[in-house]
Amino acid sequence: MSWMLARQSSDRDNRPFATFLIFTLGVHHIYMINALTFSSHVFAFPLALLLSVAGFKCFERGILQGFGARVIWLLIGAQCIALCAALYQPFAPFGAVILFLALIQTHHYKTRDVGIFILLSAIGSCLGLLIYFAQAQLRDHVPTTNRIAMPSLHELQGKLETVL
Repeated sequence: MSWMLARQSSDRDNRPFATFLIFTLGVHHIYMINALTFSSHVFAFPLALLLSVAGFKCFERGILQGFGARVIWLLIGAQCIALCAALYQPFAPFGAVILFLALIQTHHYKTRDVGIFILLSAIGSCLGLLIYFAQAQLRDHVPTTNRIAMPSLHELQGKLETVL
C-alpha cells in the first residue's frame, strides 16, 4: 500500500524514498502503534486500508474507460469499499487520498477527468456502503467498530517510560 501511495504522489526517482517514508510514518502513527500490538486483528487494519485504496484506484481506472468498462471498474471498487467497511468501517474513506492527490496534481489530470473521478468516487462509495449493508443483513453481521481500545493516559505514560 505504501508503494501504491508513493507511486501516486511522487515521481519515479523519488518513489523508493517516498515508499519508505509513507510506510515508516504509517506504522509509527500513535493509532497504528496501538493497533499493531500483534492482537488477533493485526492483519485486519492493513487489509482494510489496502481495500479502501484499491477501491479508489478502481474508480480512478474508470476515468479513461468507455461506459461499459467504467461500470465494471465502479462495481469492483464498490465491492472493495464494502469489504473494507466489513473489516473496519472508519478506514473506508481512507482511499480518498487517491482522489485528493488527483485534485492536487493538476499536471496529471484534466479538469474533466477529475470531475469524472469525483463522480465515480461518490457513486462508488455510496454503492459500496449499500453493498456492505445488504451483505451484512444477509449474513447477520454485527459491525465491529472497536477492534482495539485507545490507550489510556497511564498506558501511554508507561510506553514513554519504557522508551526513555
